[in-house]
This record gives sequence, structure tokens and C-alpha cells, in this order.
Amino acid sequence: KPYTYTQVQDTSGNVILNNLPNGAPESTQAISSATAYIVSDMLRAVVSGEIAGATGAAANLSTGSGLLVIEAAIMAKEGKSAKEIVERIEELKPLVSASFVVDILTYLHRGGRCSAVAALAGGMLKLHPKIVVSNGKMDANKKYRGKITACREQYMQDQLHDLDDVCLDRVFLTHSGMPQEEIDLALEQLKSLADFKEILVTRAGCVISCHCGPGTMGILFMRKSRVFED
Repeated sequence: KPYTYTQVQDTSGNVILNNLPNGAPESTQAISSATAYIVSDMLRAVVSGEIAGATGAAANLSTGSGLLVIEAAIMAKEGKSAKEIVERIEELKPLVSASFVVDILTYLHRGGRCSAVAALAGGMLKLHPKIVVSNGKMDANKKYRGKITACREQYMQDQLHDLDDVCLDRVFLTHSGMPQEEIDLALEQLKSLADFKEILVTRAGCVISCHCGPGTMGILFMRKSRVFED
């Protein structure tokens, strides 16, 4: 039976985490019991090795993995078998476009991804590297220069330059902590570049946030052909 944490208290009974709206218990069914059972059974089969070739590795980070989970849930709701879902997810893995543009280089330096000199020079020159997630690893393959809001717009233009190869079903705009006005600006810029059916704004998880620091932002979506980042 699945469980979720709604509230965390310390040893004195003080609430340190409360996921309940207004502190009152409330539940909303996101998917049917049948779909939940199918997804749970699929994941159990992947972990136990019952499905041949299934490693359980999403080969992605942050909401790049989320895109695959959504696709799996949709197929489960359509009545696809666990084997069919796993095989399809394996096909979709290389189609996930997951990348971010970094605001400050301090955290990349702390993680050993750039030298102190490079971090200092990058700050002085207002350089903002683009981090690409590939096979579960993060690599910098391009740098933008200037005001971060302008760099984010240029980054999104680069990512969406070939709209014929972009699946417009959904896109994640994921950030590691940005002022609301910057989030709103990025949303306006994204909407002007592509007509996605669904835009999901989310906070980045611990991996992206720790390695890239605050102000990092990325758009994550599916392509129609295998991803080869410039």
C-alpha cells in the first residue's frame, strides 16, 4: 500500500514540514486505482528484473525523468502492459531534451566542474554556461554572456530553433529558485517561441540545485528524433 508524508514533526512535536492545505487533511485522486496498480506492478517488475533489459535507470535528471514518468502513466491508463510500457520508455529515453542555463559559477566550482580562476573570470565577464543532461550526466557545452534574463531567452531560442522536431504536448520550465517576476518573464518568452499544449513550472531537485546553484533554469521536453545537443 503506498504512503505519502503529509507532515513532519520534531521530537518536541513542533511541525517542521506541513504539506496539508491550511493544516487540514485533504486528498485528491490523481489517477484511478487500476492505473496506480499497473504502474506499481511495472516498477516492481523493473526493479526485480522480471522484465528483460529493464535496468530502472531513466538516464535523465530532474524533470527529464518526469517526462518519462508521465508517458508511462498515460500508457498505463490506456491499458498497455508493463512490458509494452518499459519497451516504449526505453525508446523515448534518447528523445528527452534536458538542459539548463546557469546563473552563477560558484556552485560549479565547488563541485569541481570549473576552476577558481574560471569561476572568477566567468563572474566578471557575466558568463552563463549551458548544462546538458545526457545519460544521467551533466556537461557544459555552450556559454552565454550578458544579463541572465536575456541569456535565458537566447537559450530557449537555441533549444527550440527546430520546432518541427519538438513534441509540443508538454514542456517543463524547471528552476532552482528564481524571483517570481523572472519566472513570469521566462514563461512569456517560452510561450512566444512555441505553442506547447501544457507548460509545467517546477522547482529543480537536489542534484541540479546543488551542482548549479540558485537562478539556474531549464526547459525540458521531448523531441521527435534522437537528441544531439549542439
